[in-house]
Amino acid sequence: MSNRLVKGTQLVLLIAAYPVIIYLLLSFQLAWLGALLVFGMIVWKLRGRDNWLWWLLVLLLSALAAARLFGIDAMVKMSPLFIHTSLFSIFMQSLYHTPLIERFARLQFTTGLPPEIAAYCRKLTMLWTAFFAANIAGCVWLAIRGDDATWMLYNGLIVYLLIGALLLGEYLWRRIAFPELYIAPLADTLRSIIANGHKIWEREKHDAA
Repeated sequence: MSNRLVKGTQLVLLIAAYPVIIYLLLSFQLAWLGALLVFGMIVWKLRGRDNWLWWLLVLLLSALAAARLFGIDAMVKMSPLFIHTSLFSIFMQSLYHTPLIERFARLQFTTGLPPEIAAYCRKLTMLWTAFFAANIAGCVWLAIRGDDATWMLYNGLIVYLLIGALLLGEYLWRRIAFPELYIAPLADTLRSIIANGHKIWEREKHDAA
């Protein structure tokens, strides 16, 4: 297993586990510790970026405002917004130049991307953009109005089932829509996404800057 795939897998597992960690902290009345954990992750992610202190100040003021308006528990439960908002922004911004899905597709079409596949990748990128936009709205509603168990069920399970269903449904549709093209096995596609996702997303953020 390549080093990139190992690091990508570790990141996926961390993202999948954090709703359970937040839920346990809320259950033991340790929302403040959850807030520190989320804040520490944000600092680690932003460090070294241009104007990162200004971004950190904006996020800190937003978190304090959310805690003031809705309570610290709701503020901590809004932590998935950082992931969904980042993904929404990356997918959305990529539509202004090379769609993000097209960048992944080019890893499998080394001899050149057929025009019909390029158009399909743009539509698929738009679909994922809408999906993450809906997740942002759902996360805000659950953080403010939902109970802890429902919040954990959605963010720790249902959202991943929805992502899996979207990936599988798109894979099956691709085989129907483009029967003349070689379609790599779904497992190979997922390994490519995990192994190359961080590099492609970082390149996308650099291009959008």
